[in-house]
Amino acid sequence: GSGSESSVIGNALEKGGEYFYCRFDRISGLEVVLGNGNILKTGFGHYANAQNTHNFKYGIGPYLDGLLAQSNFGIVTSAGLSLIPKREVHSAFKCSIYIENNFPELVDRFAELRRTEILSTAAHIANRARTANVLSPAIFDYLSLSQKGSQQGIDKKSYAQLKSEAEKIVDQLAAPWSIAGGLMGTKAQVAEAQKQIQKAMNGIGDVTFMDEKKLNLAKWLIQNLSFLPPIKKLKPLIYAVEPIYDIIAKGKPSDLAIKTVYWPVEEIPENWKEPDQSNSGLLFSLPLIPNEGKVAQYTVRKTEEVFGKYGFVPYITLNMLTPTGLEVVINNAFDRTNKEQVKSAYECIRELNKSFITEGLIPYRVGIESMDLILDEKDTFWQTVRDLKKVLDPNDIISPGRYNLR
Repeated sequence: GSGSESSVIGNALEKGGEYFYCRFDRISGLEVVLGNGNILKTGFGHYANAQNTHNFKYGIGPYLDGLLAQSNFGIVTSAGLSLIPKREVHSAFKCSIYIENNFPELVDRFAELRRTEILSTAAHIANRARTANVLSPAIFDYLSLSQKGSQQGIDKKSYAQLKSEAEKIVDQLAAPWSIAGGLMGTKAQVAEAQKQIQKAMNGIGDVTFMDEKKLNLAKWLIQNLSFLPPIKKLKPLIYAVEPIYDIIAKGKPSDLAIKTVYWPVEEIPENWKEPDQSNSGLLFSLPLIPNEGKVAQYTVRKTEEVFGKYGFVPYITLNMLTPTGLEVVINNAFDRTNKEQVKSAYECIRELNKSFITEGLIPYRVGIESMDLILDEKDTFWQTVRDLKKVLDPNDIISPGRYNLR
């Protein structure tokens, strides 16, 4: 979901998540240029004519792939990536709750679906701010295309008007908390999963299921019956939802998420695929927490408390990547031209990370500015990592200090 040109291997090595699994679990047979100049091939890959390099990634002897995840020992130049077979049915679901107090129950019920493998892919829980930030740029695109005929050359006044209109539409759609995910399998398997999801939402919220047939029907209605007010209202929603459906249900890459970087801070520029060249800043806090409602609620409340102290809007997603763990993605958007705001943004994320670490909710990924929060010279783990660095990169030429002691 980050962008169609993102590095799949790079994301896997950072232990990143995707819409189906933890990506690092699905790479194998790494080829690595180590800092000492040697080329390492993992698994069975270092044997001539090995037939199972990517069928049994553990190979024979110590399993070394894990040393290359979030490390500065070498540069991975290639890896195998296991693909997901196309199933008989691919569909998506979205569930919403409208009472904040139902949030822990929502997490617990879907955690049970994940543990029992009724839900076999990752599910994504988002707060209202995050849902709005995803949908609003897409709704804005629809409005600008339908009213102006183009997304280019919109003056500031028109931009502000269309942005306000898009936010009003999204405000009617976004719930306090929503959970979305993909379903795949045989017709019977998907039907049973839908039945169990419907059952899980009884008494706490509503459910919508989407598949290719329903999506095509909605598009047909829009094309042929848009003179009817209820159908007309569907237009911007379907425009916004279709690429999201393609990501969640079919794994189709999209650049949709890139525009969300700009939305809270500035106008979306013509060269919007280059956020590094913009004024939009983005920092993250990424705690990995138990897949439990009460812990999720604590994480959200602590985030809201710290963000409120510094005057920022918390954009929160909780990704149910495994049956037992929730990857929490907390976005902090800020204006990079405002020195005070930049300072506050970094202080905000640092305070939040420190709070989580104190509670034992350790981030699974941090930026280079936060390495000191996770490294400890007295910790045998980090001492061992430092010793490995001396062997694999004796001249300390690859990313010095990244996930390692100096």
